Order: sequence, then structure tokens, then C-alpha cells
Amino acid sequence: MHGPKDPEVATILSHLGMLLRGAKDLTGARAVLEEALEIRDEALGPSHPLVMTSLDELASVLAEQGQYASALPLRRRCVGLQAAQVGEM
Repeated sequence: MHGPKDPEVATILSHLGMLLRGAKDLTGARAVLEEALEIRDEALGPSHPLVMTSLDELASVLAEQGQYASALPLRRRCVGLQAAQVGEM
């Protein structure tokens, strides 16, 4: 049985967030995407590819809300993680 901090729960929240984003419920999307990011960050570690996915999804919602100052650090973190992974290849 999975607990509330299980990475699979984060995947479900991520999918829900994208559905809410598509339905133009950006406030709801933001809330569940923030939770997904928190779970993934704790459970998988800050450099895991799914953390990058969560960063990207949340940054997109924040940008759609006009919260550019909040979206920018998430985008920068995501790009930094991507660059580090490319450097490892």
C-alpha cells in the first residue's frame, strides 16, 4: 500500500495537475503540482528526472498565472539539472 509521500502518488498528482491546467483551473493545478514536486524531491532526490518534470510543469502553470518571478527559479533549476545530466553522458 502506498503512503501519501510515495513517488507514485506524486505521479498521480502530476497527472491531475495537468488535467486541471487543461481545464484552466490554474490555482488547483498549482497546488497539486507543488505537492507532487515536494514528494518527488524528498522521495527521489533533487536531481531525479521526475523532479525535472515537476519543476517544468509547475513553472509552466506559474507562468500562465503571470507569476514569472516564481517560475524563473524553477526553470533555472530545471535547466541546471538538465545540463548536469548532459554533462554526465
